[in-house]
Amino acid sequence: MTKLRLFHTLLIFFIASSVNAQYTRDAAIDFVKNQVLINDISHVKIYVSKDAKSGSIGLPLLHDEPIHFPYSSNWVFFVDDHPFAGWNHPCRYIFIDAITGNDTIIANHQIYPARLGYDFEDISDTPPF
Repeated sequence: MTKLRLFHTLLIFFIASSVNAQYTRDAAIDFVKNQVLINDISHVKIYVSKDAKSGSIGLPLLHDEPIHFPYSSNWVFFVDDHPFAGWNHPCRYIFIDAITGNDTIIANHQIYPARLGYDFEDISDTPPF
């Protein structure tokens, strides 16, 4: 009977751990750089949020409506597709679910996040000017 209780306790612990699994920032960076943007990596600028983002307001953009978060907790990537062109030009936002690792790409914006210099880190391999 004791072994059965131990088995049930371990099973419940395993299930609870799986439900709250966290998709790390490093895993999200690896996925975006090595799978999503593999063909673009040499000519785009990539920024990733320093912390997972959430909330009902969404991601504030400079001079544009916020982008609503697709997941309850998001690693946010901003991809400047033309880093040497100034602004307003097409850019992409990639949202990685911080729980499951699922991704959503939004490509219909022309401007960068409002707090790019504070809330994001440049992880590009693109050489400067």
